[in-house]
Amino acid sequence: MQKKELRKIYLKKRLVKSNQEIEKLSSEIIHLFLNHFNTKNKKICSFLPIDSKNEINTFLFFDYIHQYNYEIYTTKWNIESNELKIYPLNNKNEIKLNEYNIPEPLNDNEIIEINNIDYVIIPLLIFDKNGDRVGYGKGVYDLFLKKFNRNKTKFVGLCFFDPIEQIEDRYSEDIKLSYCITPDKVYNFEKQH
Repeated sequence: MQKKELRKIYLKKRLVKSNQEIEKLSSEIIHLFLNHFNTKNKKICSFLPIDSKNEINTFLFFDYIHQYNYEIYTTKWNIESNELKIYPLNNKNEIKLNEYNIPEPLNDNEIIEINNIDYVIIPLLIFDKNGDRVGYGKGVYDLFLKKFNRNKTKFVGLCFFDPIEQIEDRYSEDIKLSYCITPDKVYNFEKQH
């Protein structure tokens, strides 16, 4: 199936989930991440959830900072350049919604170097068994991920759904995931790179 069709199908599937179901599945996904990866003294750059799109609640990362001893960072999107920049985020109250209702950090003074990030947590609608993903179609994350050293930084997708067999219209510019986490499994794609 092609990305355009997959986008429609999986956004629709996500939008029918109740708030209670989103919270339960999000909690399962975040716990799997924290129990699977070594996060001690690591820097995690995570997307912040867009409520209107029923995204995975990554604010849950803040509930476990002291227990797992990591630092949280997030991104801010520059619509003109279609680029993401990384900023520190000390707590979930330090955000505002931009004109597109995307949560962003209030503090945009301190930009963090890409080379300092250990994990990038990536939003997506669906992924396939090869580690390819379908997002919202603007290519923002592909441009962003190209800047990282894959030997240092792991790209981790979060998804409510199990993978499909294959995304048919994959492009050479598409960046594959290192891992993807669903509510009951961690998929490892590193051996495929």
